[in-house]
Amino acid sequence: MTVGKQGNVAVTSNAPLVTVYKEIAVNAQVGDITTNAIKNHHRYRVVAWWTSGQTGIAKSDSAPNAIHFSVSPKFLRGLEGRWTPEDLLLCAVASCYTTTFNAIAIHEQFEYTDLGVEAEAIVSKADPGYSFSEIVIRPTLTIPQDDGRERALDLLGKANALCLVSRALATPQTFEARVEVSRLYPAGPSANMDQPPQPSMQRSPLQYVWPCTMKDGTEVVLRPICPEDEPLMVKFHETLSDRSVYFRYFHSVSLRTRVAHERLARICFVDHDRELVLVADYEDPKTGHHRILGVGRLNKVPERNEGEAAVLVSDQCQSRGLGTELLRQLILVALDQKLTRVTVEMLRENLAMQTIVKRLGFRLRLLDDPTAIRAFREL
Repeated sequence: MTVGKQGNVAVTSNAPLVTVYKEIAVNAQVGDITTNAIKNHHRYRVVAWWTSGQTGIAKSDSAPNAIHFSVSPKFLRGLEGRWTPEDLLLCAVASCYTTTFNAIAIHEQFEYTDLGVEAEAIVSKADPGYSFSEIVIRPTLTIPQDDGRERALDLLGKANALCLVSRALATPQTFEARVEVSRLYPAGPSANMDQPPQPSMQRSPLQYVWPCTMKDGTEVVLRPICPEDEPLMVKFHETLSDRSVYFRYFHSVSLRTRVAHERLARICFVDHDRELVLVADYEDPKTGHHRILGVGRLNKVPERNEGEAAVLVSDQCQSRGLGTELLRQLILVALDQKLTRVTVEMLRENLAMQTIVKRLGFRLRLLDDPTAIRAFREL
């Protein structure tokens, strides 16, 4: 519900009590953040080239990868599936707000679980041409405790006041912030992360279940993930090193971001028509407690009738054959679902993963991105 409004700035919260939104002033303390981070003047430079038809390439001095863009299909029959200038503008707004809030949160020592920022714009017919008539910025901040709502709303507002890109735009802007409380664990005395998952209303494809024995003799079961695995996934992510996380996601991702309820809920509650996530489920023979030791994902790409695979194994279980078996079973799933190809993208420095894909019959192909390499196997 909307709990406060100042002009075209609205702040929302799912709190049961009304929280009053306070007028935002860029005080000296917050001002110090920008003063310390950016001193004097800095120049940014982007160059765009028109390649052919309705598409082009943009390159920044600060980033190695170029962006392929197109004119908007809504106006001039642009190419579908490419970034448009309108998309890039909204991306700049959303990403600038995200980095600004993170800087403020660090400075204020404010703990949060997750932040998602939606930027939406309305383009209207003008004289001449078209123009942006409104931009709406909708940050959704997830915090670990309910008593931090008011401070969260205050910091969200400060980030809006300090966002460099938003302040550079003349287009009228509406700010709609929302604060949610993370629920990492099921409520109630029956919640126990050590117990195996119970049947869910969402049925998993039970035909994709295999026993697996690791090189050291450890026995696990490879099975589809289910919603009740969320607490086990929290524990799994706690076993991953920064290097393993970097190799999987191609950049650093904090633990609190990886175990946020909203993120894990999307992973555990899978639409099996579009993707399959396998977990390596280990049951301690002495205690009966369950642990997830590895995760494999197969995302379907219907327009190309192929699947994109990825594997992540707990550090303590690496080099024991588990990653190989997870990927092998994902290939079997792809065959069963009549896909024609499986691809795996990895960092060039990830030599262990390159060894696995070569062992399973993949061929490697260099990419334009100098940091990454793609492996593919025809089925």
